[in-house]
Amino acid sequence: MAKLEWYFEYEIQVNRPGLLGDISSLLGMLSINIVTINGVDLSRRGMLLRCRHIDQIKRLESILKTMETIKVTKLREPRLRDRLAVRHGRYIQRDADDKKTFRFERDELGLLVDFMAELFKKEGHKLIGIRGMPRVGKTESIVASSVCASKRWLFVSSTLLKQTIRSQLIADEYSTENVFIIDGIVSTRRGSERHL
Repeated sequence: MAKLEWYFEYEIQVNRPGLLGDISSLLGMLSINIVTINGVDLSRRGMLLRCRHIDQIKRLESILKTMETIKVTKLREPRLRDRLAVRHGRYIQRDADDKKTFRFERDELGLLVDFMAELFKKEGHKLIGIRGMPRVGKTESIVASSVCASKRWLFVSSTLLKQTIRSQLIADEYSTENVFIIDGIVSTRRGSERHL
């Protein structure tokens, strides 16, 4: 039977020595493996778990409800944001108005690279836009993400190279294995400019 992955996050209500050991022992007794563990906020801890049967998680959930030292905030199949929170120790921030927009600071380029790499690994075509000040690492982040996701990347236009490289793609390049980097200002045939 295939192993199931779960994301478990809890908020510490009573911070005492041995709390993590108690939870780890409980998981061990239920034959649930901890894949990754990290703090995801000041008083929260997140874990990626792996088990063989959903009954193991149901038993865990019923036992956790009786514990007064922690409050379970999430126990679900892991989402992309959950995996990144455990890996980097914090959640990526969504825009308040548009839930499909995520915000990153200059010092969070590693998180941005991981985020885009996970998106590139998924099947199908994606359209991802990156907006920001000049020389903050937008193009480099896309290149690093595509390398991390084992995708071939092609510059179509780039301010990094100060030129438009291509005006059209060949048939083989329409594959989902390619990441196209269109950055900066692209000149059209009429000589006008448009920002991408």
